[in-house]
Formats: sequence, structure tokens, C-alpha cells
Amino acid sequence: MITFVLFCTIPVLADQMGSATFGFSLDLPEGFVVTENTGDGRGYQFKHQFCSVEIIIRIYETKRYQSARLALEDTLTRLFATSTDIDAVEWRQTDCSLAQFQISLAGQEYGGRGVAVELPEQKGWFTMLSYAPTSDGRGNNPSFDLDQLIISAIDSLSIDRGSQFGVGPVTAYAFPSVESIPLQLEIAGRSITTEIGKEDIAIQQFVIDREFAIYTLYQDTDLLIPAWQRFYRMIYRSAYQQLRRPAFDIYASLYDLDQVLQAEKPSLALAQSLMDWVQVFPYERNFQGSDFSAPTAMLTGETGSDCDSRAVFLAILLHHMNYKTVLFLSPVYQHAMLGLEVEATGAKMKVLDTTYMVAETTDQVAIGQVAQSMSVEANWLSVVFP
Repeated sequence: MITFVLFCTIPVLADQMGSATFGFSLDLPEGFVVTENTGDGRGYQFKHQFCSVEIIIRIYETKRYQSARLALEDTLTRLFATSTDIDAVEWRQTDCSLAQFQISLAGQEYGGRGVAVELPEQKGWFTMLSYAPTSDGRGNNPSFDLDQLIISAIDSLSIDRGSQFGVGPVTAYAFPSVESIPLQLEIAGRSITTEIGKEDIAIQQFVIDREFAIYTLYQDTDLLIPAWQRFYRMIYRSAYQQLRRPAFDIYASLYDLDQVLQAEKPSLALAQSLMDWVQVFPYERNFQGSDFSAPTAMLTGETGSDCDSRAVFLAILLHHMNYKTVLFLSPVYQHAMLGLEVEATGAKMKVLDTTYMVAETTDQVAIGQVAQSMSVEANWLSVVFP
């Protein structure tokens, strides 16, 4: 039975850091704590609470180096690190370099990865090293075993507002291709021509698999829920720009139609048209892996999907169409729903200062309708996207 329920404010859990002075931010994997701080905002050291990963961040004046490569080389040299490779990467249309390195600190050998990038508006050179011991004394190599977490930490970097909606530098380096391929969609009786990147699905799956591997590290810890939320934020970020062109073409095709059908609430009608489309996607779950479908693979029909995959997919598309969106998760109900800011009647949830209509993606119901059996507001939490 579907009923209408009004929910109250629900909690938001997130732990991100950044600098308004230098314009960067990091959405680090959960569990990192600051152990050193230079006090001027130019230097930080982090250690993970239960993984043997450390991070060093330094920001240097623009005039100090002529390139990101030189900034990274000098940072590694001053720490007596040996770099196996330093490569330039095309990321955010700025000078950026990545490195793999080995380093000896206090008699312990470490291996890791680093990034150097020029901050916008000549705010300086941002350098970041993420590393772990090469041996734990029991025959294991944490720097290898925890490489996914090391990479994810670097990939969580944003140097401006726009980079919060795109892949990080490591993913950009791994997938440099920008070739596009055409795609034909059928939505609400309309045939829509659009295009996607040839590597979009591979990029998204790369991030999904990496972030799922990291999420599993938090099982049986009190950081499981915030790690779960970060999992979705990183996927959202990896797919956002790749769905920009499809979202534009869908909007251009459907908005005029919905203005005619429901002129008094065109925004609601458009959103409901997309809900109707997604609600009949083939339902599929993968219990052998992350159980999350790449958004572009859902768009092309190459894979089935379940509740959280569909909710994130719609959150991205609708945000491109100027809707404010959020993801609702329930560990109790093992379910996920979309939230969107739109004028309608029915179930609502408030996150911070915004009230969102609840949208069920796996049942053919209207926006605002949700099962009574899932109506306890304390059993829901939110994932807020940029």
C-alpha cells in the first residue's frame, strides 16, 4: 500500500576539508586525522586511524616553481624519496603531474603516489603525497594492498568548484580519451539523439570498483556509514560531467512537451516523466561485487539496476536540469530513494535548509509516494552532493 507521509529533518554525515584561502578541498576516505599543521594553511600531515596510510600536503608560492613537475620533484627530493615515474596529466586545464615513489622515514620504507597541481588564480602549487609502509613485518605490503585507498585520497582533490563535478587527476590520467559516440534514447514517446564518451562506462566502473574496495575496509567499524556516503559521492563525481550532454538533450526534447501537458507545474511534470522512464528499467542486483550500476551503462541499457543506482543516476540528470537533488539511504530498510526540490504533494524529507520530495525509483508511483512500511524518518540518512 502506498501512502503519503511527511518526514522530519534527517541527519547529514560528511567529513570533508578544504581551504577558502587557497581554494582547494578534499573528500578523503573516512578515518584520516590531522597530526601536524603548519598553522599558515600551507602544510598538513594526516594519518589514518586504522590503516597505515599517511598523507602530506604542502602549498608553495607560484613563483617558487616553473611547473608542476618541478614542484613534485623538489618535494620528493627534500624528503629523500625516489620516484619511479613522474608524468603530466591533462586535468582541469592546468599544469598537473602525478608520481609513484618510494621513501625512507625513520628507518621504515614506504611506497606511495603523489600529485602536484597549479592552483587557479596563482594561489600557489598544491602538492600531496599519499603513502604506506612497504612491509608490515608479517609478509604483507600495505603500500600495495592499500593502493586503492591511496589513489582515492588523491582523486578526492578539488582545486575549484568545477572539479567537484569531474573525475580526479588519477582517473583523468588513466582515461585520457575524449572520443564520443552517438546514442539514441526513447523517453516519454520522444526519440532523442545524444552522445556519450567512448570510455564513460569504463571510467565509472573504474571508480565504482575502487570505491567499493575501499568501502569494504570499513566493515565492523564505526565509520561504515560515513564511508557508505562517501562511496556515493565519489561515484556521483565520476559520472557527473559524462552525463552533461545526455541531460541537455533530454531536457531540450522533453521540456516543451511537458509545458503543454501540465503548464501549471512543468518542473514536476518533467521530473515525473524521467521517473516514469527509470522506474521500468530492468531490475538487477550483483551480489558478487559492488551491486552498483555505472550510470552511463544504465543510460545505454547495457545493464540492469536497483534502487541506489537509479537514484544516483537521476540525481545527476536532474541536477543538470537545475533541480536540487539528494540521495536518501536507509541501512534499516536496505533501500535508497531520490530526493528532489520540487513543488508537489506527498512525502518530504528535510536536509539542512532544503525540503526534498521523496521519489521512489523501483516502483511505478508518483513523486511523493512511498510505502508506509518505510516511513520512519529516523531510519533514513542523506548523501548531499556538491
